[in-house]
Amino acid sequence: MIREAGIDDAPLLTSLCSQFGYTVSPLSVLESVGRISPDRQQVILVSTKAQRITGWVHVFISERIESGRFAEIGGLVVDEDCRGQGIGRSLVEHAGRWAIGQGLTRLRVRCAEHRTVAHEFYQQLGMTCTKSQQVFDLQLPGQETAQ
Repeated sequence: MIREAGIDDAPLLTSLCSQFGYTVSPLSVLESVGRISPDRQQVILVSTKAQRITGWVHVFISERIESGRFAEIGGLVVDEDCRGQGIGRSLVEHAGRWAIGQGLTRLRVRCAEHRTVAHEFYQQLGMTCTKSQQVFDLQLPGQETAQ
């Protein structure tokens, strides 16, 4: 079953983030879910089986002056004990349906160079690599930010 995530899901989303190598605090995930949930420009979808979260996808509307509007997957994680069962595919398909419902015709995902298994997964879904890039961050003064 695929449904929208809620505040109560934050602890399990945090746990899945750690499985994928991201160190985030339960509080920062709770705050993110609290900001994302009411925002109609983005959604977090969770896959559940026997009332257990088996994966999640965050998809949002992105707009660029030079390339227009599209949906972008900000994160996709499937529980390591549940991989290979079609959960990731189902989450991406639902993300695509959400995007279509927003009037969008393109779904994009960015994937780190070292995640070669993920590259193969996205290609199997019919996605094509259209760009390689490096990402540069600048830590700005002020409140601490989550990774």
